[in-house]
Amino acid sequence: MIHTIGDSHSLYGWRNIKDIPITIHHLGPKLMYSFAKKGEEFCNLKYYDILDKDTVVFCFGEIDCRVHLYKIQDSDVDEHIEKLVDSYLLSIKRAVSSLEPKRVKVCVYNVVPAVIKDLQTINNAEYPFNGTDASRKYYVDTMNYFLNKYCSLHGYSFINILDSCTDESGFLLQSVSDGSVHVDNPEPIKQFINNSISQDSRLDNPLIREFNRTFFNKFEPPLTVHFGTLSRWDSIFFIACNLLLKNRPVSIVETGCSWTSDWKGQGCSTQVWSWIISKIGGSLKSLDISPEHSRECCKLNPLTQTVIGDSIESLLKLDMELVDFLYLDSYDHNPPYGLSELHAIGELACCYERIPPGCLIAVDDCKSKNHGKHNLISKFFKRMGIEPSISGYMHVWEKPND
Repeated sequence: MIHTIGDSHSLYGWRNIKDIPITIHHLGPKLMYSFAKKGEEFCNLKYYDILDKDTVVFCFGEIDCRVHLYKIQDSDVDEHIEKLVDSYLLSIKRAVSSLEPKRVKVCVYNVVPAVIKDLQTINNAEYPFNGTDASRKYYVDTMNYFLNKYCSLHGYSFINILDSCTDESGFLLQSVSDGSVHVDNPEPIKQFINNSISQDSRLDNPLIREFNRTFFNKFEPPLTVHFGTLSRWDSIFFIACNLLLKNRPVSIVETGCSWTSDWKGQGCSTQVWSWIISKIGGSLKSLDISPEHSRECCKLNPLTQTVIGDSIESLLKLDMELVDFLYLDSYDHNPPYGLSELHAIGELACCYERIPPGCLIAVDDCKSKNHGKHNLISKFFKRMGIEPSISGYMHVWEKPND
C-alpha cells in the first residue's frame, strides 16, 4: 500500500491511479514550513493505519514556493530553502521513527513545476500567487535540488517526475496539469512507481551505500550547473547502480580522461569509474588525445588503461563487443558548439553497431534540451524510438535488444 500525505499535491494525480493501491491522506493547504516546525504534532503517522512494508509519500512545499518564499531577501533565499528542507527531512525521520518496529519505505514527492500565472485556464482564488513567475520557478528549482540532496543523505526516495511535467522554459506543462497548479495526469507518477518505488532497493546494497557515502558530496555543483533539476550526480548514481548491481567484472570505455581533481567543474568521471572497477573488477579504458592529460590521469587512477590519440580513430580499433558502459566526453562544449556535438555523434556512430544490447551510453555537458554535446545523439536515439534512461546534465541511454 502507498500512503500519500500532504497538501493538495498528495491528492491530484494520485487519485487518478486505479491499478495501484493508494490511500490518500489530504491534510489541506499545509506548508512544508509547518511540518518542519511542528513535526509529529503536525502529522502523527500512528493514526494513518500504515502497515509493515507500506510506502509513505510526503507531499509538501508547493505552497511555500508559490505564496511565502517571496518574502525572503534574494541573497538569503538559497540558505533559507536549504535549512527549511533539512528541517523538513529531519521531521519526516522523527515521524517515521514513531512507526517502529514497522518498516516502511519513505518517499518525498518533488515540488511540481511553477506555473506561469497568466496562462492558467482555471483561476482559483484559493491558490494565490506572490512574486514573479521567474522567482517562483527559482524557488521550486532550488527546493527540488535540496530535496534531492537531503533525500539521498537520509536514504529516502525522491519522487522526481519533473522531466515529464516541465516545458522547455521550465514551467508546468499544460498537458499534464489540471489547468492550475497541479499535475493531475497520473501517468508520470505511475511510471515512477513502476520504475522506482516498487523495485528500487538500491540503497539496501552495502556497496551502493558505500558509493553514495564516497561520492555524493563531491557532486554538489552550483544550481546553475543543472539541466532542469538534475545534476551530474543523478546520472552518475544511476550508472554506478547499474554497474555495481551486475555483481561481476565490467568493461568501461570512456573518451576524454579526468586529469585533475576538479569535482565540480571537470566532474572527475575517471575516478568514479576506477572506483567501481576496484570494487567489482573489470577494465577501464580512457581515450584522450593529450599525452599530458593521459599521464596525469594514470597518476590519479592507476587502474585505468589510457589510450592516446583521436577518440574516433581509437574507438574504431577497440574490441567493443563486451563493453558494459560507454562514456562520451572527449571534446569540450565550447564555441563553435557544433564541433563537439558532431564529434560526439561521430564517436557513437563508429562503434554503435559493435556494442552489445544492454550497454549504457552516457554523454556529459547537456546544458539544455537542445544545447549540449548530446544534441545530435538525442536526435539519433529519438529517430530510433529510444528514450533516455535519465536525462540530466549527463544524459544516459541503454542500447535495446535488436
